Amino acid sequence: QDVPIMAVSVLVHPGGILMGLCITFMVLDIDKSIGPIGKAFNAVFSLGFWAPIAELSYLAYLLHPMVMQKAYSTVLSPIRSDGVSFIGYATFNVVVTLLAALVLHVLVDSPLQALL
Repeated sequence: QDVPIMAVSVLVHPGGILMGLCITFMVLDIDKSIGPIGKAFNAVFSLGFWAPIAELSYLAYLLHPMVMQKAYSTVLSPIRSDGVSFIGYATFNVVVTLLAALVLHVLVDSPLQALL
């Protein structure tokens, strides 16, 4: 099969290899918390204020496609592609998704976790 020249140049170019090695080192460093980068990431992400964000993020992940489907299927006028409209729709989707995730967490998730 023919391989595109750009794919070959990215894979073979020394800069691409060096970049891959750097990213691999950083991932391993963060995973094992052995170097300064890993220790810094571990210190920041071990703080307690991440716990509520983590609990809501999975619910928001599950709810976001449904919110987007409902929001864009009920739009009365065509969606313009300018920056202000995009930011408005995106902000609306994020706020509604997070509020729905919060309600679902308070009414369903937390009581069920308390039972377990």
